[in-house]
Formats: sequence, C-alpha cells, structure tokens
Amino acid sequence: MTPKQYIISWLFLLVLSTGRIQAQETERHSYTLLNSSDGMSKQVIKSIVEDKYGLLWLVSENNVQWFDGSNFHQVPFGNGLHQLPGSFFHSACLSSEKEIWFFYDYGYSVYNPDNGCFTHFKKTEINNSNKGFQFIAGTRKEMVLHGNGEYQFINSSSKIISKIIKHRRKAFAAASVNLNDELLVISEDNYGRYLENLTNNTSTLLATPIKTTYLIYYQINDSIVAYFSNQLYQVYNIQKKTIVKSGIYPKGHEMKSFARASDIIKKDEQTSFIILENEIWEFNHHNWTFVKKLVGPNGDKLLDKGFFKSIFLDTKGVLWASSNLNGLYHVNIKKQLIQLIASDDEKNNFVKCFFPDKWNNSIVCGTFGSGLIIYDTNGKKMQHFPLKKMGENTGTIVSAITELNEEYLMVLLFGRSDIYLFNRKKQILQKAKTFFKNKELRYEKPNYYSVPIKLSENHIFYSLGSLWFRIDYLGGVLIFERVPKTFLDIKNLSGPLYCKSESLIELSSSNFIQSCLQKVGLDQTNLVMMLKNQKNWILGTSKGLYEFNDQTILIHAWNIQKGLPDENIYSAIIDKDNQIWCSHDKGISKINQKGDITNFSKSEGLQDDEFNYGAVAQTSDGQLFFGGVKGLNAFYPRQLNLDRVIPKLVITKISSNDNSLPTDTAFWNIQYLQFQQHDNRLKIQFTAIGSKLGNAYNYQYRVIGLDKEWKNLLHVREINLALNPGKYKIEIAAGKQFDKELLAQQTLEIEVLPPFYLSWWF
Repeated sequence: MTPKQYIISWLFLLVLSTGRIQAQETERHSYTLLNSSDGMSKQVIKSIVEDKYGLLWLVSENNVQWFDGSNFHQVPFGNGLHQLPGSFFHSACLSSEKEIWFFYDYGYSVYNPDNGCFTHFKKTEINNSNKGFQFIAGTRKEMVLHGNGEYQFINSSSKIISKIIKHRRKAFAAASVNLNDELLVISEDNYGRYLENLTNNTSTLLATPIKTTYLIYYQINDSIVAYFSNQLYQVYNIQKKTIVKSGIYPKGHEMKSFARASDIIKKDEQTSFIILENEIWEFNHHNWTFVKKLVGPNGDKLLDKGFFKSIFLDTKGVLWASSNLNGLYHVNIKKQLIQLIASDDEKNNFVKCFFPDKWNNSIVCGTFGSGLIIYDTNGKKMQHFPLKKMGENTGTIVSAITELNEEYLMVLLFGRSDIYLFNRKKQILQKAKTFFKNKELRYEKPNYYSVPIKLSENHIFYSLGSLWFRIDYLGGVLIFERVPKTFLDIKNLSGPLYCKSESLIELSSSNFIQSCLQKVGLDQTNLVMMLKNQKNWILGTSKGLYEFNDQTILIHAWNIQKGLPDENIYSAIIDKDNQIWCSHDKGISKINQKGDITNFSKSEGLQDDEFNYGAVAQTSDGQLFFGGVKGLNAFYPRQLNLDRVIPKLVITKISSNDNSLPTDTAFWNIQYLQFQQHDNRLKIQFTAIGSKLGNAYNYQYRVIGLDKEWKNLLHVREINLALNPGKYKIEIAAGKQFDKELLAQQTLEIEVLPPFYLSWWF
C-alpha cells in the first residue's frame, strides 16, 4: 500500500469513528483534590509509588515526599541513611524485593521500608550528560535503565550492574515485561519498527500504518501490544504478526507530545487507564477502544485547565492523578453506591425540596432560585420549569412539594400566592384553582421553612406560625380552611414534623415536647424536627439528636461527643431496618440499632457536606434521598451496610515528654519501646490508609490491663498517655464507625522502667 493509500484509509477511519466517539460514556467518581495547602510540594509530581505498608511516595523534579493518608512528609536532602542526594529526580519504582528505587541524575537510591533507610549508588559509568540514564522497566531480578545508546541491567539484590546491551537500532525509552519475565523494547531502523526481546535476543518486525513518531509502547498481554502516537494508536498481534486494530482518539483529544509510558496503567485484565491531555479514559482490552471518560460526581470535568502529568492505581482501589496546575487528585474508582442527581449547571442544584416518584420514573425537585426541575430516576434531566414572574430577574424558590394523590403534587413557592399542580403521569405543570373559606387566608403566602403534613389522600395540614389551616383537594380545587390548634395532635402522627424558625414553634408547644427539651437543657428554639420511632420520639435539634419514650424519659442522645461530626440537624428518617439517618453541615450520619454512628461525607460521593432543611424522603423499596446545596443523593442503606472494608493502620510518630523519637524512624514497623520513668508522658500519632483519606475514618484504642473496653477517638489521630512504671500493651484500630467488636490493627508494647531506687536489686 502506498503512502497516499494509507492517508486515504486513515481519513476514512476518521469518518467512521465520529459516530462511535459520540456514543462513548462518562463514569462518575468522587474525588478529593490535594495541593500545597495540604502540605504537598508545589512542584509537579512526575512519579508515584506505593510501598508495602501502604505509604505513597511522590517524586517531583527536586524533591521527594511520602504521604501517610493524612499528612505529607518531606525527605531531606543529603547523603545520610534517611536522606536523598538527588538534585534532579526522574522517577521511582517498586522492585520485586518490595524496595523503592529512586532515580536521579548520576545515581539512584534504594529505600527499605522495613527500617526506613536509604542506600545510595552513584553511576560511575555515566558520562557528563545532564539527562543520564532513565529507568524503563523492572523484571523479577533486575532493574533496567536506558540511555547513551545502551541498556543497563542492575541486579535487584546486589544493586550492581549485571550486564550492558548496546543498541542495535534507534531505541525508544519504552519497555515492558511479559509473563515469562522477559524484557521487551521498541526500536526502529530504515526498514521498519521492531519489538526486541532483550532477554533471549530476538526481534519481531512490526507493521506500521504510516510513518509517524510513536510516543508510548504498551503491552496488553503476551500476544497483544499497542503503540500510541500523538493522533492515533495501533494494536498489534505479535504471534500472528498482524494489525488487529487501528484507531483514533476520542473527538478533540490526542496524546500529549511529551507522553511517557507511565501515562498508561493497567486497571484490571479488561481495562487500562490512559491520560489524554486533561482527561483520563478507560481503554478496553477486548475491542481496543476508548470506552469511558472519568468525570466528577456530578458529571463535571476532573481538570479544567492544564494537563495530567502522571497516574497511579494503589492497592486500595484509589486512582492518584497528578496535574501540572491543580495538584494531586485522589479518585475513588470503586463502584459508587451513592447516586448523585444534579444538573450540569451548578446554579440549578440547590435542592430545597423534592418528591421521588418511581412509579412514574421521575424525581421532582424544587430548587432555590431555579424553579422546578424534573429528572428521571437515573438522574437524567427531563424538564425545567423556571416559574419566574413576568419582568422579574430573580429566580423562584420552591418551598414545598407535597403529594395530593396518585395523580397530582402540590407545589408551593416562597413568598408567592400562586400555587401549582404537577401532573405526575403526564409531567405537566399547571396553575391550581383555589377556594378560601376564610378570607384572611387569601393573603397568606408560604414561608421558607414550613413543610406541609399529609393527613390522608387529598387532605393536607399546613402551619404558618399561629395560623393553622387545612388544605383539601376536591373536584380539581384546592380548598383552604382555618382550623384550631387542637386540630392536630402531634403524638398521634408518625412525622417527620419540621419546627424550625419562630413561625413554626407552635407545632412543638405541647407539654410533652417541652418536658423532653427541658431534660436536655434545650428549649423550643433549638428544635428543628420531630420523628416517631415506634412508641418513641426522636427530636432533631441544633445540638444533636435525642430519643425519648412516651413518658419523656431520655433513651439516647447523639452529639459530637458520641460520634456525630456536626450537631446542627437538618433532617432525619428511619429506614426499613430501623436505622436512623440524619443530615447536617458535615454530610450524612447513620445510627444503627445499637446506637453506633457511621458518617458519610463528600469523599464518598455525597453532593457536598452541606445538606438542606427538611430535604429527605424514602421510597417504598427502601431507597433514601437527601437534598443539599449541590444536588440530590440517593442510596439503598443495605448496600452501604455491606461496605465494611477495614483500612490499614500505621503509626506515623511517637514522642515522649514532647521530645520526638528521631523523625527518620520507621514508626510503622515498631512493636516495642522502653522509656525511663521520667519519660512517661507519651504521644502516639497514627493514621488509617484505605480508599478514603485518613481524616474520614473513626479511630479507637485501648490499653490492655487499664481499659476494659475500646475508647472512641472519633476522627482524632493521636493518643496521649501518662503511664506509671510497668509494662503495657496498646491496641489501636480504625474503621468507618466505632465498633466494640473491632479487632486491633496495630499493637504497641510499652515498658516504663521504675526509678533505680524501686528496682528489686536496690
């Protein structure tokens, strides 16, 4: 085939690919962005490695840091056991011996995670080139460097050069290791491009579509290899010596011109992650196509400006992606158990109230400032009713959405007298016909916090402070009638009843509620909502949650001291397993039947940490919905209950009497310490390493012999002890919630020696 024919075939491929590209999907993931404000280096991270203890090592051009899941730690410059002498770093990698090799100009250093020490090696064979040699691959026995027209093989155990192979052709700084532990590299000459096996000294001529500069060579398995240029890629079968796939990148994308082999990493046997400038895509190994683009939890781009520099998948299922402008992304690629329902336009996502209608495949959302938005149950936006008044520039606040019957919802607007009906089946919004039995009701307008209470089909109770009235929907007309305060007996309702703001205090004025609040030192102004739990009442307040029986006896109290991250309760609901779920300014919390608390935050897929007053619902199949400032979350509690992955816990620092042990100590590997009696005030710091950052876990500890039960530290990652002379065994654990049955994940034995005058020999 002539060059002209090749070009025509590629143009034809481009046309055929356009339709397919449009059909490619996005995959939403929650993420956390870390940068210099968190203690990370301001330099761009070019290489990421995980050691055997789960600590991440981050390599920038002029420094190296390690990250323990909570804090970044700088490795000092120097030639010591706990220093690095490199002035310009290239990369880092993990050897088969679980050591980390750091490569820099004119040398490399090997880190042993068991003792926290570095061993330094200078490459005396290297000439004065500023670039020196670069690491390209590692076999089970050797680390392979490339540069200056040769490959250097360094024995992983002895750390000395075992052999040198000179280039036979022009070579690319790309390599891989096959299942037989053989090193494969790409080279070319005037006759074509070759796949060289440096282990057994064989070559395979590769077919190429057109003359182009390939940036990355990537081996999918022992039979299939792929090579990527800036604008196209090709998949090649080594055994059959045939091209099995030629493709172009998703529309508007290309491989960045300075791409490296580390821009492609294996996710599993079916897929890989590939950097395409400012996006990360999944590449399928079966049909060799780009299938999914990674996006944020609400469908937004992970990166708006700049590009991704490197990616790394750790053993906990977290994808780490460094960027040149924004910092380091912590992306949880596990299946999202919490669904986010939100518009692409963030200003439409403040969900004030909503009604999930699975029977009609819709979720009707009332917003702050954007009127009414209708989604389907998969989160796809279907309709938008702005509901703006003629000539007004300000948006419309929907204050309440209430079910009238199987056909209609009633929609109330804050500060407006016009009321609407939403046809659930036809999904049509229409202005409601109204009739007022009491003339003064005609001039009343819905306030921000009032939530209608459904008494029965077509019958609603509504309160505006001292003004109580009933709304009946009869014959296509909403009929408003004032009722006396004795009309509603809250003890006979199941709730939830919302009582926030002075205009709604009348709802909580019964002697029963007053007595309950007084017993915990609160009054009506603290009360937010009330919820019936069988025969008991749960009171949501600005100071936490409280459960009372029908005799006003306090059964449970949940606040910050008991494990809630925030006490300002916005809403609460009881699921099918009689667990309490509540929202606040720091996410959502679950309280199981034992009273144990599990907290969920933005890092686990929530729309944000801040939720909205009264925005909660449960469908007949048990799915829960919570509305917040950036959208709506939905989940099945039983699915979240099954997610009980235990993180790894590491000790990061130990000090006595405020004097730290040497900072270069491998604290995570210490099992026994001895102190003098005058050094008995100990501080032990630690963190959990898992799919979430360290501050998201709950910590607990106990001193065997002193503590009968675990002590709950909540999110505090240190313990302070003053120990008398003796031997102690300290156990530490971490999890999603405080758990009395949790097993210790770290054990530290401490011995405090008695003063000499109390020794047996004195």
